[in-house]
Amino acid sequence: MKLRDILPLLKGSIRWSLLAIICLLKWLDSFRQGGWIRKIGKSVTIQEMSDASEKSMIPAVAKVAIGAMFMAVVFGVVNETIMANTDVSYFTMYLPHLTYYKDPNIIGPAWGAMGSWWTGLIAGVLLGLAGQMGSAPRVSVGETLKRLLKGMCAIFIVSLASLAILIRMSDGKVMPYQPDPSDTSGRFYAVMMSHNIVIGFSIAVVLFLCYRINSGRSKA
Repeated sequence: MKLRDILPLLKGSIRWSLLAIICLLKWLDSFRQGGWIRKIGKSVTIQEMSDASEKSMIPAVAKVAIGAMFMAVVFGVVNETIMANTDVSYFTMYLPHLTYYKDPNIIGPAWGAMGSWWTGLIAGVLLGLAGQMGSAPRVSVGETLKRLLKGMCAIFIVSLASLAILIRMSDGKVMPYQPDPSDTSGRFYAVMMSHNIVIGFSIAVVLFLCYRINSGRSKA
């Protein structure tokens, strides 16, 4: 598969994902304004919800989602380019649709964009909903994205630190899952484990940010 074959797939998946997210947000917004939302020990009536929300939350959530998707793509391109230049065999072995290219400066950005845009979109929707849903004061789009940017900086630091530590720990050893037993550099293992660490830490960061944003609104 060539690069020109990847781009239409990427565009199509982004288009349909955005459509699905917009439909979901419209459904949530209509439910929020036209029904009952029950909280712990408290019921919020239709009139109370209407008074608390004069304009739709969809534009704000959509802006957060788009901004988060853009930041995730930038992060993914930079991070995966570093990973691919560390050990490109991880990508050519586990990502067979990219084996046409051997250049890490092509594989890294391609996988970084394809593997991160949808995660940024999901994270953006969650953060947007955390800052917009409910009767509490809303968090602005700029403030939400600022917090996400700080979180991504933390994720990037963890990614680089884990990669450097794992390379140092595995240097000169034959590590598990190593495709070439004679390779004692440990770079394949370091890239693989660093990916797993970043995935787990990213999920924790997004959940933590959602909690902080939502709890901050309730205290305002």
